Amino acid sequence: IRSFIEGRTNDAVTSAIDCIRFGNESARGGVLIDALVGIAIKSIGLNSLKQAVSDLSLADTRKTLLELSAIKAGAESADEVFKRERQWARSGRFGSMGIIGQFIQPFLNRKALDRGRQKFTKIEADLGRMQMQLATHAYELEHGKRPATAKELVPQYLKTIPLDLETGKEL
Repeated sequence: IRSFIEGRTNDAVTSAIDCIRFGNESARGGVLIDALVGIAIKSIGLNSLKQAVSDLSLADTRKTLLELSAIKAGAESADEVFKRERQWARSGRFGSMGIIGQFIQPFLNRKALDRGRQKFTKIEADLGRMQMQLATHAYELEHGKRPATAKELVPQYLKTIPLDLETGKEL
């Protein structure tokens, strides 16, 4: 954010993308708590990126969009994380009857897993919205106006229109 405030938009965007990438990678191979920390880190990066989009050049917008798309494509799914969470809780380092297993079991109920899934859904939706914002900005810079529909962004700016995971429909 400091880079953004000081007028160093490219540095701010680079830091924001690095933060989002770090959030992805810090959670890779982990269990639910690791994924939630990764989601929090990605949210910090996304919030910083939102502030800088309108100041990006066309080339920088396209570059940022490509980087964000690659990060999103490389993210682990909620299902992968939940599968590891169940495995860890059943046969974790201390066994399912160990102190850690006894501590974790109450958190593996349906309600807790649903809340975790909601966090995954929200960050994926936020990443999709950021892709749309970047693509729309690139379109505006190139055409001097906003696109009339999201379909105008495909395939030149986006491979596909991101889905709203809550509704299953295109953003």
